[in-house]
Amino acid sequence: MNVVDKQGLIIQGGTGSFPTTCYDNFYENPDYIREYALTLDYSNEGGYFTGFRTDCLSTINEEFHYKSSKKILSMFGDFDSPDVKWDCKSYFHKNWSYSNDPNSILNEGWIHTDGDCVLAAVVYLDPNPNINSGTSTYIIKDEYLEDGKFKYDEHPDYPDDKMLKIRRDATRTLDCCNVDSGKQYEVCLRNNNKHFEKTLEVKNFYNRVIIYDGDKFHGQTSIYKDNGFRLTHIFFFYEIVSPFVHIPKWRCELDGI
Repeated sequence: MNVVDKQGLIIQGGTGSFPTTCYDNFYENPDYIREYALTLDYSNEGGYFTGFRTDCLSTINEEFHYKSSKKILSMFGDFDSPDVKWDCKSYFHKNWSYSNDPNSILNEGWIHTDGDCVLAAVVYLDPNPNINSGTSTYIIKDEYLEDGKFKYDEHPDYPDDKMLKIRRDATRTLDCCNVDSGKQYEVCLRNNNKHFEKTLEVKNFYNRVIIYDGDKFHGQTSIYKDNGFRLTHIFFFYEIVSPFVHIPKWRCELDGI
């Protein structure tokens, strides 16, 4: 397993269209971006994510959304051509710890993919972060593969529909769920995450970005923060149409730190 625990660049190859990419000093003025993010409204409606998000930034500040999204794509080539089309949603995102115990299973991220998203990115915007609250990527363990396909081991007491409801309720906030919600969520979290083996851990450094294929299994390494919340800028590209996606050769040859 590779661990990115220092300032730098890592490119890790994979089977998808884009290599997992980590780059530091993403924004020229991250303090300004952070201060702007803190002026916006957040909610936790929709989805199964932990914490709170702004509305899509394209509806709040279209110019900023466009420029920051294009900056993500610029890591892989020139996307200014009129032949290139892309569709992206981006948000500022806050989340808090589920437990005051930094080692609690409740503070582990839920390993998942980003559905029909083809490319995703996270920019860390905490000046003094818990460096272990970055992002990790995973592969499916061999024991849960059958003829090369993922064989999910459903928990007998929590079939998919029930598990999704527990996860949805818990991600709103554990305090608002029924009395057993914390324990139920822990059981579901353990059952979900047991299927995976970590391949890469990217530490949380201020103004660092990690970019990865939407179908890559990933999760927040830890959601624990001893004071306040974790702030990020997240991107989901649902369509990228280009005559070609040019990834510079020197980047493709890098593997590791």
